Amino acid sequence: MTHPGFTRNFESTLALLAERGHQIHLALDGPPQVGKPSAVDGLTSCYPARIAHGPAPERDDAWSPLANAARATRSYLRYLHPRYRRATRLRERAVVWPLGPVLNAIAASPLGGRRGLAVLDTLLRGLEQIVPSSPEIERFIREVRPDAVLLTPVVDFNTAQTDQLKSARALGIPTGVCVASWDNLTNKGLIQIRPDLVTVWNEHQRREAIELHRVPPERVVATGAQIFDEWFVRRPTTTREQFCERAGLPADRPFVLYTCSSQWIAPYEVPFARRWLSAVRAGPEPLASAGLLIRPHPQNADQWRDVDLSADGAAVWPRDPSARVDDGSKADFFDSLYHSAAVVGINTSALIEAAIVGRPVFTVLDEEYRTSQDGTLHFRYLVEVSGGLLRVARSLAEHVEQLGTVLVEGGHDERARAFVTSFVRPHGIERPATPILANAIEGLLATPAPVDRTPGWARAARLPLFGLSVAARATWGALKGRATRRPPPPDRCAARTSAAPTSLPLARERGSRCCQ
Repeated sequence: MTHPGFTRNFESTLALLAERGHQIHLALDGPPQVGKPSAVDGLTSCYPARIAHGPAPERDDAWSPLANAARATRSYLRYLHPRYRRATRLRERAVVWPLGPVLNAIAASPLGGRRGLAVLDTLLRGLEQIVPSSPEIERFIREVRPDAVLLTPVVDFNTAQTDQLKSARALGIPTGVCVASWDNLTNKGLIQIRPDLVTVWNEHQRREAIELHRVPPERVVATGAQIFDEWFVRRPTTTREQFCERAGLPADRPFVLYTCSSQWIAPYEVPFARRWLSAVRAGPEPLASAGLLIRPHPQNADQWRDVDLSADGAAVWPRDPSARVDDGSKADFFDSLYHSAAVVGINTSALIEAAIVGRPVFTVLDEEYRTSQDGTLHFRYLVEVSGGLLRVARSLAEHVEQLGTVLVEGGHDERARAFVTSFVRPHGIERPATPILANAIEGLLATPAPVDRTPGWARAARLPLFGLSVAARATWGALKGRATRRPPPPDRCAARTSAAPTSLPLARERGSRCCQ
């Protein structure tokens, strides 16, 4: 795992595997991250004889610069494909320092066309075969002696997990990539090396793994979204009146829940939320006098600490929404969904959780967040799957009209049930995903894995490329030292709220040109 926070995504699966008698070692690439809760302590305390954890090995040798540069370039090139035509922010994020000038030059050249992209990708995959696996990582794996190596999420840019996957395959150990979230396969890096198994949520992600990451179809298994299993069986811990009193809402009126988004999706969401509040308050009854609850995102909550919306009749709760995995924190979140009449958001997984609870879900295609919505492939699933989960408005006026209608009509949302059946539980809405995922992992344990053999041409190319990689390592170090002495760049997140991001050239169709 890249960091301990991913234990939350697989907490139920790890617990079930431990209960079935398996020994699990959690190898963590880095420390906990802000706003991303860890279930490590809870798991190890519940299953001390079954689950252990420790640091994961990382590669840092003479081959590292060349391997990292090749992988970063491959991950960037995917965003020049026409399918990412509107994904300007995704392309920006994929530029890894100090490769920016090189990647910009590729995008602007004939190599940025479809044929050029195919040729470059073939060359870079060949380079991956030339780079040997890491002896240090192999040593670690031999010491742990696993029957299988599972990795998540693998798709981070320049992740150490690519070398961990490579070393496990070099040792002939069965390998699996467990997709952690709904956006992992479309808006981050590539799975650079094919594992023996890739587990995904649904058929939509299964196509992503096959078409975008070139994983053979027989290796991809759709299990459902195990992270959401608990929301299907939870029940509220408060009455509606009790919850409204805790959150500071009027108990005699319905309330609309506004779920905030992550920092990458909405760096500074307060101004838009204020515009949203003003539009809602100017709408018809019963919307105009309804309760309004703003729930800050755990990874993006600092901006809300001193915001007072009481003049608009809205509550911000909880003020410190620390992303914890204790039962009380989960109950607070579930109750806020359960007692609401409708849920609103820009682009967040809370919209999926609202669908599980059966609430109608809304969004506004605001120009400020155009690249965070239409500019991502995963947002389109909320709009398109099973007729679309979201009620999408192209203006605040249209949005207010939609909200007002739902508050008058009330009831559960059949659109939400159809989406959940297709996207969250493709094997049946009554079938939890956790046992299906655990079964897929146990199937991997019983599958012999071939040892990855290095072709003769790749072995012959290692000596000259090794010298190139050594030179690149020295140059990289010099550039990094120079960069640390420069003044820091301006805050791009702040600038992004006032100006639309510039786009890089896209892959060109035959006979047409794109300009920067």
